[in-house]
Amino acid sequence: MDKYSKTLLREGVIGQEIVVRKDVCDIDIAKIRTSRNQPRLNIDRETLADLIRSIKKHGVIEPILVRPKDDQYEIVAGQRRFEAAKEAGLTKLPCIVREMSDDEAFITALTENIQREDLSPVDEANSYRIMLERGMAKSEREIAKLLGVSHTRIQQKMNLLKLEPEIRNRVATRVATRKDEGKITEAHARRLLRVKDPKKRLDLFNQVTQKGLSVRELEQKVERIINPVPKKPTPPSRLIYQDETIKVRSTTSGFDIKVACQTEDELVAHLKRLVERMLTKETLK
Repeated sequence: MDKYSKTLLREGVIGQEIVVRKDVCDIDIAKIRTSRNQPRLNIDRETLADLIRSIKKHGVIEPILVRPKDDQYEIVAGQRRFEAAKEAGLTKLPCIVREMSDDEAFITALTENIQREDLSPVDEANSYRIMLERGMAKSEREIAKLLGVSHTRIQQKMNLLKLEPEIRNRVATRVATRKDEGKITEAHARRLLRVKDPKKRLDLFNQVTQKGLSVRELEQKVERIINPVPKKPTPPSRLIYQDETIKVRSTTSGFDIKVACQTEDELVAHLKRLVERMLTKETLK
């Protein structure tokens, strides 16, 4: 049994009955390079630190997948393990070597990241966009079939590309924690997409990042923008009495009385006359 199998067995990852692959070989880290077509553009530093500590203690348990490229080896799957192994001070890395075309390598890397569920939603969306641009697939449905995921997932991820760059760049990876200051979740981003006005969207985004709005709180704000509560129309005032000097209207707050006169004595006299007519029910109809 090779040292990788022994490590897996010791850590309880496998049992004696598991047959371990025999096509694993050690390759100098200096001969391994990152692919320019790597789907993962962002690596969470916190989880990477955890992986570095694990590698320092146990080594790299799971080999990375590489392909021969220009007298070196290009990473197909295992970018995080490669980065962590370098920072842990390893000089060699267990690898599985496969001959692959550029498209095959890209799709394999994307599939591996999707299965691990630690790829940024925006990085995933960009990968789907690249597949369409390069002709690896002709439609979103074809991408879904090729990768073995739902069409709905493809749609949801690609919709994120409609967001403004300042919002897209702050969507957290699946493994990001609350320590990621200024980040928003994919669920937040999908709620923001419901708001069509870019300015209102950015305003809501700033509220989320600055005030720490939950998805539920954001949803409520979005709903008020999309479906505002209509204001009750103010009923028009109604004329209930009018003569040469006095005009009385009913309003929502009471009565509006206008008196045409020159002196205070005339005002008092007109008001007395109005009150008398009200008391005898000769006026307000």
